[in-house]
Amino acid sequence: MSSLWNRLSRPLREARWRLAGWSAAQDREFHDDTFAPQQYDPFSPSYPGYLTIRRFADLADAHLAGVRSVVDLGCGPGEITCELARRHPAITFLGVDHSTVGVGRARRNAERLALKNITFTTGDIDAFALDGPVDLIAMFDAFHHLQDPAAFVARVQPKCPRIFLIEPAGKWTGQWTRDHDVDWLPAAIFELADRLEYAFDLPDGRDAPPASVPDAPVHGAPTEHRYTIEDFERFFAGYALDLRGTIAGLERHGARPLHQSALRDRFADAAYGMVVSVEDALYESGIDLAAKHWAIYAERGGQIPRRTPRIPKLRRDAATTPIGSAYGARISVPAPPSRMRPGEIVDVPVRMTNTGWRAWGDSCDQRVRVSYHWLDEKDSVVVFDGLRTVFAAPVAQGETADVTMRIEAPRAAGRFVLAIDLVHEGVTWFSQQGVPVHKTPVVISSST
Repeated sequence: MSSLWNRLSRPLREARWRLAGWSAAQDREFHDDTFAPQQYDPFSPSYPGYLTIRRFADLADAHLAGVRSVVDLGCGPGEITCELARRHPAITFLGVDHSTVGVGRARRNAERLALKNITFTTGDIDAFALDGPVDLIAMFDAFHHLQDPAAFVARVQPKCPRIFLIEPAGKWTGQWTRDHDVDWLPAAIFELADRLEYAFDLPDGRDAPPASVPDAPVHGAPTEHRYTIEDFERFFAGYALDLRGTIAGLERHGARPLHQSALRDRFADAAYGMVVSVEDALYESGIDLAAKHWAIYAERGGQIPRRTPRIPKLRRDAATTPIGSAYGARISVPAPPSRMRPGEIVDVPVRMTNTGWRAWGDSCDQRVRVSYHWLDEKDSVVVFDGLRTVFAAPVAQGETADVTMRIEAPRAAGRFVLAIDLVHEGVTWFSQQGVPVHKTPVVISSST
């Protein structure tokens, strides 16, 4: 992107952000609600999210030579902060976040790892001021939550010569560029582990809570300023910048992210090694900034050799889905309902083809059933858990089944969307694994 176009387009994205009405209070409320229900061991090798924790810490490691003190702003539950603290016991770490829920979890993580070189505190990073000199400020996926990043940089600059960020790759519209998302790469490796454990009936470890329980409601709204490279150069004028892309930062953690086993630990190491190898290959080819996250190191008055990486265009036919997923389906509804009465229950014929490798049925280890969600016209969930319909016989990969599913209408009148889905009870909804739901608009009216 040219510097001229970036300057011309900046007012447009800033106007878009103002219309979003983001605020620090809404951002805090969102993160309190997001962190509250999370109960897992983030440092288990089996947990796919640990790949991101580990890789983000790697990228920060490259800039910790001679560092004695680090402040992690917007630390959330402190997972990356703790990972760095246990790698570097001689460095003191301070984690700061505006979410009391996140800080509480961060303290528990540090206590469980018996870390003595780390402290967590609650504070507004938009107004945060350093008490004294600090060697490095780190922000992992947090800089874009600032309301005024230029004022922040000016405020911390006198007391901290170095800043390290992991940030989403932004484009001129102010949105996240995820065209080059390769989450399918580690997802495919974890799929192999799932398939081997299923095929050989290997013993399970701790597993996820039932997926049929609806997610806890999340209030507020996160501040989502996505910046271009030119924006970061503007924020850090007077600093030398080192930029590197990373494909880590997984958003899709698979159907069983809390499942633990010895085999899964080994496959997790394989996935991590693959991510590192791919990132190194992209870096050596000068196309690493095509990745969906950027590692940005800013050093005031530093001497960093300037690279000229490029951002290539992704082939339109490039696959972005997991390879050989356990969950896959084609859903067709010959005669979907168009009108229903509030609370009415109807029978709807549905045809489904199993395109995944896991069989559907109702045995104790399968328990795959047909269900649905009700959405409003904005795609927000109105009813998460629909009635269940059981398959009359097992449905293997490639087979098609005709079922008559029972559907109960919402209790209120209005315009809704019926989203037909499948659920592997106690594990996941198929839609959570990238399988599209079948959507039908339905009018709910007592005059039907």
